[in-house]
Amino acid sequence: MAGLGRGARRLRRRRDHARSVGRAWSWAALLPVVGAFAAALRDIITRRLSARETSGAIMFYSMALMVACASLSAPFGWRWPDPLDLLLFLAVGFLVGGAHTLMI
Repeated sequence: MAGLGRGARRLRRRRDHARSVGRAWSWAALLPVVGAFAAALRDIITRRLSARETSGAIMFYSMALMVACASLSAPFGWRWPDPLDLLLFLAVGFLVGGAHTLMI
């Protein structure tokens, strides 16, 4: 009978663990997957376009699309960035733009 009690406790622990894992999961966990998929899609499209378009045109339209998509989040709590944040945004923009140009 002692073995049955231990087995029941193990099953309860597994069930409780499964419930806690289910509670910890969130739709936000899909954001990195969607981001990786979007980056891969951007790379594939950029490689195909580089045979027909100039690097400047590809950079202009890809950055314009990125700004348009990013501005969709403005109604959900956007605030004006601090000066340090603006400097960091500028640095990240140059790094991403440079990396994208090197890829083209």
